[in-house]
Amino acid sequence: MKIRSLVRFALRNPLLRRAHLRLHAGEAFECPFCGYRSKDWASIGLDFPVLREKQVVGAGLREGGCHSCGSSDRERLVWVVIKDELRMLERLGSSILHVAPEQVLSERLLAAGFERYVCGDLYTEG
Repeated sequence: MKIRSLVRFALRNPLLRRAHLRLHAGEAFECPFCGYRSKDWASIGLDFPVLREKQVVGAGLREGGCHSCGSSDRERLVWVVIKDELRMLERLGSSILHVAPEQVLSERLLAAGFERYVCGDLYTEG
């Protein structure tokens, strides 16, 4: 856990960030948010024994984060469904309610130009 925090802190340095992105660059994956192409995904999540024991789907430590924008696998999936499957970006006169908003997805939906975008979270201000 401490190593991941140290890596996140180090990536605030522009030179270290560029080196990190070059190290992980590749053609295996492409982030639909930022377009970064990588050979692998970054580690995300928390490694709690109870999550493994209870086999909680989508929880625990996994490889699923974008090295460039920090989006999670869940955010990217929801974005692709909204954009490509539901084609909601073509109906921008509509409203959207985003419960428990994730940061990267929320920023993208705000920028999309919906008539009304409402975020709802028990522990987030605003």
